[in-house]
Amino acid sequence: MDEGSRRVGSLLLRWSEDAPRPGKRDLAVDLAPAADRMAAWIADGGLLAAQALHPVAGLPPEQRRGLRLTAAGPAAALAGLVAAAIGFARIAAALHPDDREAFSAAMERIGGGAEVAVVDRMADLPTDHANDYAFLGCGGTPPRPDLLGPLVHRLRPEGQLVLFGLPRAAMRASFDDFSARGLSLRAAGIDGDFAFLAGSLDHGHRIGA
Repeated sequence: MDEGSRRVGSLLLRWSEDAPRPGKRDLAVDLAPAADRMAAWIADGGLLAAQALHPVAGLPPEQRRGLRLTAAGPAAALAGLVAAAIGFARIAAALHPDDREAFSAAMERIGGGAEVAVVDRMADLPTDHANDYAFLGCGGTPPRPDLLGPLVHRLRPEGQLVLFGLPRAAMRASFDDFSARGLSLRAAGIDGDFAFLAGSLDHGHRIGA
């Protein structure tokens, strides 16, 4: 990893003004206004949010502009900022107070025209069911499936639930737990001691029930 930057597929996350400049095929995520929070977000496994989102960056712009994301948990701010750089239409995030100022400053720098909503708790997220992606930052702790109701109830039927910042050692156990409750795995990844799982929810799933 270059000091102040991280490449994830076609995404180039940059939080230092001295970081390498993006190439012609890179999609840059300008995180310089949030530089003071990057260490905390990385320590919570936040780079897995970028890994889970990077395939979306390859979609045609007109498809990206119609996407909606909701996020909560440790490093949810980073998931929202990457989504904004990709071109999502709407981003709603439940953020820790320590992340709010950095998130707002970086969102202003990234631009893109996304509709942005920031709340304190998952339960306060916008209540429609139109989200294409629901991201939960786990911060190194496997989540309890029954506590995910505020996220999964806001996910469209064909949308994807993404659990990022899972402890790598617990990846298989988390997969077994969630798949038994109706998660159909679509993607997974690892970065250091962390992992992510992403998938759609079967009809009749028991996640967030």
